[in-house]
Amino acid sequence: MRARIRSMVAVGLLVLLFSACSPAISPPTGTPVPDVDNTTPWQELCTTTITLEQFIASFEEPFISEISLKPTIEDVAGSIGIECLRSPREGVWYSVHPVREGGLVYCFYHSFLFEEKYLLAYFWVPKKASLADCPEIQKEMTLSQLKRLFPQAELWEKSWNADPEFWKGSTPPHFSGSVYLTDGILRIAFQENDGQATVAAVSKRDNHFMNLGILDAHSPYNGEILPLDWPE
Repeated sequence: MRARIRSMVAVGLLVLLFSACSPAISPPTGTPVPDVDNTTPWQELCTTTITLEQFIASFEEPFISEISLKPTIEDVAGSIGIECLRSPREGVWYSVHPVREGGLVYCFYHSFLFEEKYLLAYFWVPKKASLADCPEIQKEMTLSQLKRLFPQAELWEKSWNADPEFWKGSTPPHFSGSVYLTDGILRIAFQENDGQATVAAVSKRDNHFMNLGILDAHSPYNGEILPLDWPE
């Protein structure tokens, strides 16, 4: 399963970070997917929190695939629960998940030609920030060095260390970490260098469009969240 999913990876990992929330309570599991609500604040809808460890354990493959048929939105609801579901525009859905470590996780879903909705990407957002707020990133910085700049890098490092042999010799580098910001997405691509993941390239996108692979030209996916859904 890991090899099959990895073979579909078109861009790298899109994992990002989040803010303080309500007291930690075990999330509801096996619960149905709620109706879309685009107006009620997430603070009123979300009565539980999850931990990053719970989230990562529930979704073993933290990759973006061109067309991935797993997991479904029902899988997400059944494992970590969904209490806040948004649909800001046609064909775009995301759920909001407060995290005990602080911030929010956003899970984005697509349906394309299918009736079911599938997980496209998730982001951990520790605080509201813009591209201008991001520190300068130097080429060949290691993941360990990046952890001092971006809390997200700890998650990227865990993903790299889980199977570094898979990423060795990847050209162009397909392992990447992304930071979800108010005015776009910062993407950092990595390559293997003397046994370590080091920065190969940095790109800034001034929008929230996400890679749908071969469907991009026909169904662009605008993943901009609603203004009421940023961390406190």
